This record gives sequence, structure tokens and C-alpha cells, in this order.
Amino acid sequence: MKNYKGEAFFLRGFNYFWLAQTYGNIPLVTEDPLSISFKSIREKSSRADVLKQIEQDLDSAIAYLPNVKYNNGHAVKATAMGYKVRVLMFERRYSEAAALAKTIITDGLFSLNASYPANFYKPDQRSSPEIMFSVQ
Repeated sequence: MKNYKGEAFFLRGFNYFWLAQTYGNIPLVTEDPLSISFKSIREKSSRADVLKQIEQDLDSAIAYLPNVKYNNGHAVKATAMGYKVRVLMFERRYSEAAALAKTIITDGLFSLNASYPANFYKPDQRSSPEIMFSVQ
């Protein structure tokens, strides 16, 4: 159950970050979707509020997801950590991003593929040691 909860937090953070990058200020919805009146109109949230929620979601995902090598289309701890690095860099918090990236590197679960072009061709496309998250 922890894995599913972690993946849900990761996917919400992942998607809100994509929306924030694409559209800027966006409506932030964190309550149960089944309790929302879809006829209601939501105000846009500030960029700071959206980024704060994204960080909270990724931190929760980091806490719940297993610390294993990525291999089957499900997010893992390093997936959430890597995406948080991206969010921190977007916010220009480079020292925090570098520290978190170093943690990912020293964990040793991911590495550069010996053949860079192989990342774009089968069969390495699914099993590359560089892949932290992909839709499978």
C-alpha cells in the first residue's frame, strides 16, 4: 500500500510541475476528487503555492517509495528524488539540487549507459541504467 501512496504523490507532483511549467499559475486541487463539484470554478494558485505543494508531494513520495533500482514502469525513491532535483533547479536552488543529485549518484542504483545511442534503440530503451522513469 505504501508503494501506491508513494506513486500517487509522485504522479501528482510530476503532473503539477508539468502544468506549472506549461501554463504558469494554475488551480491547485488537493482535496478528494470525488467530493468536488465539477461545476465549481477554481481560482488560480500562486506559483509559490504550487511549487510548495509539488515539493511536499515529492517529499512524501520519497518517504513512501522503495529504494530499489527502476525496472518496471513504477516510480521508485530515486525517481522522485531525481524529479525533485529538476524542481529545485527550476527554482534556482542549485546547492540543494546538487546535494540531492549527489545522493542519487552515490546510491549507485543508476549509472550512465556505456553506449549513449543505445538509450534510443531497443532493447536498451527499456533496460538502460540511465532510465529513472518512463511509461512502459
